[in-house]
Amino acid sequence: MGYAVWEGMSRPFRLNLENFTEARTPASSYVRWADVAVALCDEPMPATELADRLDATGYQRPWALTLIRRLLWRGRLRTDMFSVYDNRSIVESADD
Repeated sequence: MGYAVWEGMSRPFRLNLENFTEARTPASSYVRWADVAVALCDEPMPATELADRLDATGYQRPWALTLIRRLLWRGRLRTDMFSVYDNRSIVESADD
């Protein structure tokens, strides 16, 4: 999937788009764990907390951090796009 960069778009927003486009998870992993991750994100929380919750349910933490970025790219989770995303960034479900 590609994206357009509009003149005047903030640098953090562009960096986040680039970061999220690089997040790849195997299709079978995404299908199995995406809904679980969104359900575990029952309130706004740091990405690290969501990764810990996924780890506790059996999805390895390093993979969980990538899955979270993929969910942000696919619009299942939201974050502040005007701040550079890192593992401490607050994520929330977009399925509400």
